[in-house]
Amino acid sequence: MSGRMSPNLNPKTLDDLLANARHYAEYCMRSTGNLPPTLFLIGSDGKQVMLMPQNLADEKAKDDFATMSKLIWTKRHRARRLNHSPSSRGRRMRRLHHCMTGCR
Repeated sequence: MSGRMSPNLNPKTLDDLLANARHYAEYCMRSTGNLPPTLFLIGSDGKQVMLMPQNLADEKAKDDFATMSKLIWTKRHRARRLNHSPSSRGRRMRRLHHCMTGCR
């Protein structure tokens, strides 16, 4: 049996989304050996959204993408926090935030 998994096209939880991000990272590394910066979100319609920059030619473009990703993440996180009580989800959100800001 293969250790590879299939992505969940309509993730419902942060764990599903993180599994999709891992699947994408493994796929990219196997096929091209390169992993472009990518932001994974669950859209308001419940479908997965992947955002990738078109061009990372210089430091400003990289910083702009990182800033945009942080702003989107912060806005989504604050909106969800108003609707949900604290739980282990907070730890997973911090882990996702760390991966978005620390994995370059």
